[in-house]
Amino acid sequence: MSPEGAKVGIADYRAGRREAGLDPASGKIALLLKVYAGDTMAGARKDYAGPCTWYYRTIAKYAAPPAGQAPIKSYELYSKTRGTAETLNFDDLANSPLMVCGDVDHCTEKLSGLVKEYGFNELLCWTRIGGLETRKVLRSMELMSGLVMPRVRRAAERLAAWRAATYDIASRVIAAVCKGGRDGHRGGGPVR
Repeated sequence: MSPEGAKVGIADYRAGRREAGLDPASGKIALLLKVYAGDTMAGARKDYAGPCTWYYRTIAKYAAPPAGQAPIKSYELYSKTRGTAETLNFDDLANSPLMVCGDVDHCTEKLSGLVKEYGFNELLCWTRIGGLETRKVLRSMELMSGLVMPRVRRAAERLAAWRAATYDIASRVIAAVCKGGRDGHRGGGPVR
């Protein structure tokens, strides 16, 4: 799914919650990402580039039928993405919203930005990719759980508090404007 498609899906999900009488701002929004945290930005990119590129080249060969052959029903997307997987540039992917790969500060900043942009409250980290050494995967998981995620949670809590305060202020302004004067005209009195 593309980042734009994710935004549409999230908007549809929230609309469905609203239509069902549920709070559209609550509910679970999960994000699945390839995530690799390293001790340094250069080290993380170096460690992850080869295995990640190998993964996509392999998917391109095996997950979709050969070009010109009809895809298996419900697997049409694989055929559409084969060309992308065959020619994927690791740096482009690492700099996109589809992957988080870097040092602790970079991973924190990128994930916090994705929380803000998409509003996800559940994160599924795809931490293991073919050819990546187990010790490197475990180190990445240690950095994610010990340093990155606590910072992302704090940023998400600050964002949620800011959104709640903004919503509260906006609600009071709207209520005051809609209430208007007691003499029947709409107008703004002071917001209390």
